[in-house]
Amino acid sequence: MSFRRVIVGTAGHIDHGKTSLIKALTGVDCDRLPEEKERGITIDLGFAPLRLPSGALVGVIDVPGHERFVKNMVAGAVGVDFVLLVVAADEGVMPQTVEHLGILDLLGVKDGLVVVTKVDLCPDEDLRALLREEIEALVRGTFLEGAPVVEVSSATGEGLEELLRLMDERIGRVRPKEAEGPFLLAVDRAFLKQGFGVIATGTAYRGQVRVGQRLSVLPQGKSTRVRNLNVHGERVELAMAGQRVALNLSDLSLDEVGRGTWLADEGFYEPTSLFDARLSVLRQPEGLRVRHFERLRLHVGTAEILCRVYLLESEEVSGGERALCQIACEEPVVVEGGSRFILRSYSPSVTLGGGEVIYAYPERAKGRRRAHYSSFLKLYLEASSPEERAVRLLDLMGWADLPGLVRRAQAWSLLGEGGLRLKEAVLAHGGAVLEGELLLSRAFVEEMGGRAREALAQFHRENPHKQGMPQEELISRASPAGLKGYGRAIVQLLWERGFVEVLGGKVALPGFRSSLGEDLSRAVDLVRGHLAARGFAAPTREEIASELSLEAQLLNRALDVMAESGEVAWVGHFVYLTSTLEEAKARLSRAFGERGEITPAVVRDVLGISRKHIIPLLEHLDSLGFTKRVGDKRILRQPR
Repeated sequence: MSFRRVIVGTAGHIDHGKTSLIKALTGVDCDRLPEEKERGITIDLGFAPLRLPSGALVGVIDVPGHERFVKNMVAGAVGVDFVLLVVAADEGVMPQTVEHLGILDLLGVKDGLVVVTKVDLCPDEDLRALLREEIEALVRGTFLEGAPVVEVSSATGEGLEELLRLMDERIGRVRPKEAEGPFLLAVDRAFLKQGFGVIATGTAYRGQVRVGQRLSVLPQGKSTRVRNLNVHGERVELAMAGQRVALNLSDLSLDEVGRGTWLADEGFYEPTSLFDARLSVLRQPEGLRVRHFERLRLHVGTAEILCRVYLLESEEVSGGERALCQIACEEPVVVEGGSRFILRSYSPSVTLGGGEVIYAYPERAKGRRRAHYSSFLKLYLEASSPEERAVRLLDLMGWADLPGLVRRAQAWSLLGEGGLRLKEAVLAHGGAVLEGELLLSRAFVEEMGGRAREALAQFHRENPHKQGMPQEELISRASPAGLKGYGRAIVQLLWERGFVEVLGGKVALPGFRSSLGEDLSRAVDLVRGHLAARGFAAPTREEIASELSLEAQLLNRALDVMAESGEVAWVGHFVYLTSTLEEAKARLSRAFGERGEITPAVVRDVLGISRKHIIPLLEHLDSLGFTKRVGDKRILRQPR
């Protein structure tokens, strides 16, 4: 059997013959509910397979036309690729004809036909000509402008053959839904079937699903397994995007799945309660408008959810106008970039407009940030490739790991080898890639560089005598907590970009050189001379202050300068010149060469110092890996 992965949908006013048309074309009566049979109107969605003259089989969705059931119409229309806009010859264009066409336009349907039904009830050719003019005016500026208008009668069969021929011809040009990437299906019906259990049906939006595959029921996150698959009444092992699919699900109860839920590949889709969007308000009927912070009904997938609309550029959008906005949902939804939605008023329910999701996981843009965020979205929409759009998202996020950015962007073409292209795109736009996986936007790098320069400028003002700030301190002040593990790489990046200079393990502003000042310079010279004079019998800090008559604050600054430059080192409470320690190690090495091992008494004889200096000095040399204690003796080992 040849399946064409295209879904055909009907649209039009109540009692204009949509269900009768589908029955005439397919032999299937889509009115399945007892109430529908009794009242003679379609209340819920109906489904049927249609075989075209070429032999190809497509799915057909019949939607209700009554204004009270528009929400059901939207639930069916979201998966439609090709529409039959039905207008009854004896009534002409009616309110739901206009509303349905507007909804289909907002949902991004690209092709279809206008079908004038019940022509047997309107034999007057002049009236039919007036109706054709009315239809021409209706579809002007929509996706149906220029589409053929076919006159039929489901009762007599007039025009049905021509309708099928045109459908076959035009449907063959429809681009199928994307069969690559993670599977996603919006459930429009769920029921129990004896001997099988839970059955869920819907139109597959993307990807493929196989028997035995595990799926997530979203937004709840419940896991389920596909026991069996059915497409157009035929059991299959594989179903694809663009097909009407019935899934027999295990590990699931009926109350856990139904209209408004999604079935998706595990681990790929994350529900959201806020998303960015392009909003369009319908031109007809006149007087429609959407206000900032207005509470509305959001229709997305097969779900109907209450929401608030946050306009980014104005306080109100009128009919025929477009705007950028954020939509905050009262319950989580599953959307991605490109998802279509409809907005209806809270009460009474009137279709106001709809649009297209831009980004599914933003932060709320409040106050003055609204205008800035609007500018960002415009740049994002101007991007010419998936990679460039992902880079724009990175501009907003600041930083992200590679898998996280690809997942957030929902950029399926960037998976696998595409990840390499994404890294190249980030670098081409002035961003950075650290350790092969951390992506930083150019703006974020510049922001970090600016914070680093501010922190260093303050540090240099307060510590002009120091060479620079410790790297760990700069990292904590210039980068977010989430990037602490990349600290060294970030410092290296800031150095390469010219924001900082690294000197001996310290970080400074480019061109900065420590300036001691007259008093501090004199103190350093005094301490240096004093330590040289004391030799191996090094003094404590207190002894230096007393013997040189230096203020504690000035002495501390002098010792800090000397320690930072590596000129002095602490051995217990004693302050040694590093050159003195090197001389001590040289003399002890010769003693080891003569004796093989040394004792504190040997150190006393070699260096001429007392026990109060010998013990701290030997422990210091042990800590350096120069010596090793064995009992009361030391042996020489290679320095670490």
